[in-house]
Amino acid sequence: MIRADAPVRCWYPAPEDLAKLTYRSKKEIDGAVRLVDAGGADLCACCGTHVSTTGQVGAIKILSAQSYKGGTRLAVVCGERAHQSIAAAWQDAAAVGTLLSSAPGRLLPAVQNLQTAEAALKQRLAAMQNALSEALAQAAMPGQPAVLHCDGADGDGLRRICLAVSARTNALTAVLASGGQGLAYALCLPGGDVRPVCKALNEAFGGRGGGKPGFCQGSLACTDFADVQNFLVNYHE
Repeated sequence: MIRADAPVRCWYPAPEDLAKLTYRSKKEIDGAVRLVDAGGADLCACCGTHVSTTGQVGAIKILSAQSYKGGTRLAVVCGERAHQSIAAAWQDAAAVGTLLSSAPGRLLPAVQNLQTAEAALKQRLAAMQNALSEALAQAAMPGQPAVLHCDGADGDGLRRICLAVSARTNALTAVLASGGQGLAYALCLPGGDVRPVCKALNEAFGGRGGGKPGFCQGSLACTDFADVQNFLVNYHE
């Protein structure tokens, strides 16, 4: 309809002519009714401003669509705004393409390759963290609390290492690593309640976190492992 550049007509039909027409209206209207014929594509009652021809609408870009009250609600930009939206999206695509060494139009396979590589790296990291967990557990002293610094371990790695070591020591175990703006931690106390330790640790070092009686996890604003280690070694309820 836009390419047809059909004329848009706005007029007030005579009452007898209006009665013969089928048009859209959100409500019953008394008195004179202003109709808008959008080039034959639509006929509705409307008091708004309209273009002279359908071609003057220009480009249309549908930004989103969602189900709404049995119909479909669209977010749309037209004309110059549509051009600006498309240009901005193209700039984003070109910038991403530069990072991925791929041209716009070929970004999907590049991203899929990146996801595949990331999944493989995660599997390798998990295997390495499992091996580290076993080694640290073998080195731990049964019956002795353990506070370990395992920089480079992610959240899941901290959990794996903490559980493995605590199973060996059967005592309070803490594993920490750099994370965010401070230290990430995992705490475990087999057969006990580690939540009081977690609460005290958070209060002492501006931390956030929690969990179940046997295991807690979170992060601290502190970056000094020695300070945290000293606190946990000397912790008493």
